Amino acid sequence: MPSGVSITLNDPNAGIEFEVAEELYLSPTFMEAEISDDGTTANLSVSVSSRISTEVEVRAPHEDLLVSGDKLVRIRAGSRIGVSFTAYAPHEGTVEFVNTNGEVVETINYVVTKGRSYRQSVSANVSHEGDVSARYGIRFDDGYGFNVNVSRDEEGDVTGGVSGSYSW
Repeated sequence: MPSGVSITLNDPNAGIEFEVAEELYLSPTFMEAEISDDGTTANLSVSVSSRISTEVEVRAPHEDLLVSGDKLVRIRAGSRIGVSFTAYAPHEGTVEFVNTNGEVVETINYVVTKGRSYRQSVSANVSHEGDVSARYGIRFDDGYGFNVNVSRDEEGDVTGGVSGSYSW
Protein backbone atom coordinates (compact mmCIF):
# COMPACT_ATOMS: atom_id res chain seq x y z
CA MET A 1 0.00 0.00 0.00
CA PRO A 2 1.42 3.41 -0.90
CA SER A 3 2.51 5.57 2.01
CA GLY A 4 0.04 8.18 3.16
CA VAL A 5 -3.00 6.04 2.17
CA SER A 6 -5.10 4.53 4.89
CA ILE A 7 -8.23 2.44 4.72
CA THR A 8 -10.79 2.53 7.49
CA LEU A 9 -13.53 -0.08 7.65
CA ASN A 10 -16.66 0.99 9.47
CA ASP A 11 -19.06 -1.51 10.96
CA PRO A 12 -22.51 -0.43 9.72
CA ASN A 13 -23.98 -1.84 12.94
CA ALA A 14 -21.57 0.00 15.28
CA GLY A 15 -23.43 1.82 18.00
CA ILE A 16 -26.70 -0.05 17.40
CA GLU A 17 -28.13 -1.81 20.39
CA PHE A 18 -29.78 -5.05 19.30
CA GLU A 19 -32.78 -6.24 21.27
CA VAL A 20 -34.32 -9.71 21.55
CA ALA A 21 -36.93 -10.15 18.81
CA GLU A 22 -40.41 -11.15 19.85
CA GLU A 23 -42.02 -10.60 16.45
CA LEU A 24 -40.92 -10.27 12.84
CA TYR A 25 -42.71 -9.34 9.64
CA LEU A 26 -42.24 -11.55 6.58
CA SER A 27 -43.16 -10.86 2.99
CA PRO A 28 -44.32 -13.00 1.31
CA THR A 29 -45.91 -15.25 3.93
CA PHE A 30 -45.37 -18.37 1.80
CA MET A 31 -42.51 -19.23 -0.57
CA GLU A 32 -42.70 -21.43 -3.64
CA ALA A 33 -40.35 -22.22 -6.48
CA GLU A 34 -40.06 -24.62 -9.37
CA ILE A 35 -36.94 -26.41 -10.48
CA SER A 36 -37.18 -26.19 -14.25
CA ASP A 37 -37.39 -29.39 -16.23
CA ASP A 38 -33.76 -29.00 -17.33
CA GLY A 39 -32.51 -27.31 -14.15
CA THR A 40 -30.91 -28.51 -10.96
CA THR A 41 -31.74 -25.76 -8.44
CA ALA A 42 -34.37 -23.16 -7.59
CA ASN A 43 -34.14 -19.90 -5.65
CA LEU A 44 -36.53 -18.72 -2.95
CA SER A 45 -36.47 -15.45 -1.03
CA VAL A 46 -38.27 -13.58 1.71
CA SER A 47 -38.00 -10.05 3.10
CA VAL A 48 -37.75 -9.77 6.88
CA SER A 49 -38.43 -6.62 8.89
CA SER A 50 -38.76 -5.68 12.54
CA ARG A 51 -39.96 -2.75 14.63
CA ILE A 52 -36.78 -3.03 16.71
CA SER A 53 -33.12 -3.56 15.85
CA THR A 54 -32.53 -7.26 16.36
CA GLU A 55 -30.54 -10.33 15.39
CA VAL A 56 -32.10 -13.62 14.36
CA GLU A 57 -30.78 -16.92 13.13
CA VAL A 58 -32.33 -18.38 9.98
CA ARG A 59 -32.83 -22.14 10.21
CA ALA A 60 -33.62 -24.14 7.08
CA PRO A 61 -33.95 -27.62 8.59
CA HIS A 62 -34.22 -29.58 5.30
CA GLU A 63 -30.96 -30.84 3.77
CA ASP A 64 -32.08 -29.78 0.27
CA LEU A 65 -32.58 -26.12 1.24
CA LEU A 66 -29.58 -23.94 2.08
CA VAL A 67 -29.50 -20.35 3.25
CA SER A 68 -27.62 -18.29 0.65
CA GLY A 69 -25.26 -16.25 2.79
CA ASP A 70 -25.02 -15.65 6.52
CA LYS A 71 -27.51 -17.49 8.73
CA LEU A 72 -27.27 -14.73 11.34
CA VAL A 73 -29.35 -11.80 10.14
CA ARG A 74 -29.10 -8.34 11.69
CA ILE A 75 -32.17 -6.20 11.13
CA ARG A 76 -32.24 -2.49 11.89
CA ALA A 77 -35.54 -1.13 13.19
CA GLY A 78 -37.84 -0.38 10.29
CA SER A 79 -35.61 -1.78 7.56
CA ARG A 80 -36.13 -4.82 5.36
CA ILE A 81 -33.52 -7.51 4.89
CA GLY A 82 -33.70 -10.03 2.07
CA VAL A 83 -32.97 -13.66 2.90
CA SER A 84 -32.38 -16.03 -0.01
CA PHE A 85 -32.33 -19.81 -0.22
CA THR A 86 -31.17 -22.36 -2.78
CA ALA A 87 -33.21 -25.56 -3.18
CA TYR A 88 -31.51 -28.64 -4.61
CA ALA A 89 -34.49 -31.00 -4.92
CA PRO A 90 -38.29 -30.89 -4.85
CA HIS A 91 -39.60 -30.92 -1.29
CA GLU A 92 -41.54 -28.81 1.19
CA GLY A 93 -40.86 -27.58 4.67
CA THR A 94 -40.71 -24.71 7.13
CA VAL A 95 -37.96 -22.13 7.66
CA GLU A 96 -37.58 -20.84 11.22
CA PHE A 97 -36.40 -17.46 12.46
CA VAL A 98 -34.90 -17.85 15.95
CA ASN A 99 -34.12 -14.98 18.34
CA THR A 100 -31.00 -14.71 20.52
CA ASN A 101 -32.83 -16.50 23.36
CA GLY A 102 -33.28 -19.57 21.13
CA GLU A 103 -37.02 -19.00 20.69
CA VAL A 104 -38.72 -19.45 17.32
CA VAL A 105 -40.13 -15.99 16.56
CA GLU A 106 -41.53 -16.58 13.08
CA THR A 107 -41.84 -19.35 10.52
CA ILE A 108 -42.50 -19.49 6.80
CA ASN A 109 -43.67 -22.54 4.89
CA TYR A 110 -42.32 -23.27 1.43
CA VAL A 111 -42.69 -25.75 -1.40
CA VAL A 112 -40.28 -26.60 -4.20
CA THR A 113 -41.64 -28.54 -7.16
CA LYS A 114 -40.13 -30.11 -10.25
CA GLY A 115 -41.08 -28.36 -13.45
CA ARG A 116 -43.23 -30.16 -15.96
CA SER A 117 -42.42 -30.36 -19.64
CA TYR A 118 -46.09 -29.99 -20.54
CA ARG A 119 -49.20 -27.99 -19.71
CA GLN A 120 -52.79 -29.18 -19.80
CA SER A 121 -56.04 -27.33 -20.36
CA VAL A 122 -59.71 -28.13 -20.38
CA SER A 123 -62.68 -26.06 -21.46
CA ALA A 124 -66.44 -26.44 -21.78
CA ASN A 125 -69.08 -24.40 -23.56
CA VAL A 126 -72.87 -24.30 -23.53
CA SER A 127 -74.52 -22.10 -26.12
CA HIS A 128 -77.89 -20.36 -25.80
CA GLU A 129 -79.14 -22.76 -28.50
CA GLY A 130 -78.42 -25.82 -26.34
CA ASP A 131 -75.20 -26.95 -28.00
CA VAL A 132 -72.68 -28.43 -25.57
CA SER A 133 -68.97 -28.89 -26.24
CA ALA A 134 -65.83 -29.82 -24.34
CA ARG A 135 -62.14 -29.68 -25.19
CA TYR A 136 -59.05 -31.19 -23.62
CA GLY A 137 -55.60 -30.06 -24.68
CA ILE A 138 -52.00 -30.79 -23.86
CA ARG A 139 -49.03 -28.66 -24.93
CA PHE A 140 -45.43 -29.75 -24.60
CA ASP A 141 -42.48 -27.43 -24.03
CA ASP A 142 -40.95 -28.57 -27.32
CA GLY A 143 -43.81 -26.78 -29.16
CA TYR A 144 -46.13 -29.68 -29.98
CA GLY A 145 -49.73 -29.68 -28.85
CA PHE A 146 -52.77 -31.95 -29.20
CA ASN A 147 -56.48 -31.36 -28.63
CA VAL A 148 -59.53 -33.58 -28.37
CA ASN A 149 -62.96 -32.02 -28.95
CA VAL A 150 -66.41 -33.44 -28.34
CA SER A 151 -69.70 -31.65 -28.96
CA ARG A 152 -73.43 -32.39 -28.88
CA ASP A 153 -75.97 -30.25 -30.64
CA GLU A 154 -79.59 -29.58 -29.62
CA GLU A 155 -80.80 -32.61 -31.64
CA GLY A 156 -78.44 -34.87 -29.66
CA ASP A 157 -75.98 -35.52 -32.46
CA VAL A 158 -72.47 -36.05 -31.12
CA THR A 159 -69.38 -35.09 -33.08
CA GLY A 160 -65.73 -34.95 -32.19
CA GLY A 161 -62.30 -34.31 -33.47
CA VAL A 162 -58.63 -34.51 -32.82
CA SER A 163 -56.15 -31.79 -33.76
CA GLY A 164 -52.48 -31.17 -33.44
CA SER A 165 -50.33 -28.07 -33.55
CA TYR A 166 -46.77 -26.88 -33.40
CA SER A 167 -45.62 -23.48 -32.18
CA TRP A 168 -42.23 -21.80 -32.05
